Amino acid sequence: MKVAILEDANKFVIKEVPKPELGPCSVVIKIRYCSICGSDIHMYKWGPKPQDPSEVKLVSFLDSILGFPAYSLLGHQISGNIVEIGPEVEGYNIGDRVTARTRGAYADFIISEESQVYHLPNEVSFEQAAFVEPVSVAVSAVRRSRLKLGDVVVILGAGPIGLFILQCAKAAGVGRVYVSEISELRLKKAKELGADEVFNAKKVDVVKRINKITRSLGPDVVFECAGKPETMWQMLNILSKHGKGVIVAVYEKPFEIDPNRIMMKNLDIVGILPTRGEGERDQFKMAIALIKTGKVRVDPMITATYSLNNINGAFNSLIKGEQLGILIKP
Repeated sequence: MKVAILEDANKFVIKEVPKPELGPCSVVIKIRYCSICGSDIHMYKWGPKPQDPSEVKLVSFLDSILGFPAYSLLGHQISGNIVEIGPEVEGYNIGDRVTARTRGAYADFIISEESQVYHLPNEVSFEQAAFVEPVSVAVSAVRRSRLKLGDVVVILGAGPIGLFILQCAKAAGVGRVYVSEISELRLKKAKELGADEVFNAKKVDVVKRINKITRSLGPDVVFECAGKPETMWQMLNILSKHGKGVIVAVYEKPFEIDPNRIMMKNLDIVGILPTRGEGERDQFKMAIALIKTGKVRVDPMITATYSLNNINGAFNSLIKGEQLGILIKP
């Protein structure tokens, strides 16, 4: 079978490898689509062996948190059909349409433990199902924020995660959602998907604009989805007193912040990195339900489909900002 292996920084190579061996409690899935995660882009630019000291430190930390090499996560947003079933697997059949929590899925096939596999309803297409995992991240982020009915929300960064958070927050009953971003493509999508107001951070002073439209009260919740020092600074400055900031981004390099702003405004700042464990299955099921009912729209997020053989072209297109959501089709 074919698999894309990250050989160097900015370079996948397509190799032929043996088909994964089936375990007693696992299934083999024929990949229909695998979407590209923002974290994959970081790993793609760094390569399997980063050279920059700050990148080496970050990857080492991620490895310790995950329990396996972070770069092996490349390709973890998938849809497909079950083609083989282990002897102890119950509840799944050959041919079932599924998604899964997995890794290494820029390939023809992947193997997954039964506990990490989820049935797909007929109303959810294979293309949409390749975004179930990032929608589940948005579900986790909104739940972690503990936002309330009528809250004012700001989203900094309108990549796929930011746009899914926008839709989940709307589904949860927030009052108004404002989105800041530097890409006109993403701003247009944010408006299309329900943002009450969007503004280009290259052209607008984000802090002044938010202070004006909230009458200097600030938003109740801010989701930091851009992963930049300036957006962290914006979050700490615009949050209301006793506000909640949720970090849903990877920062490529460490930087300084002023903790006095957190203390003096009584802010709650939390991070979100969904891992396998308690609540994970519920989040995936909720993500599937939100897509099925149309409360979270995936189709507007998909702007291109690339073949596995052209995976480097797909990544470079995202890095250049030419696309929003890309599907890889083996």
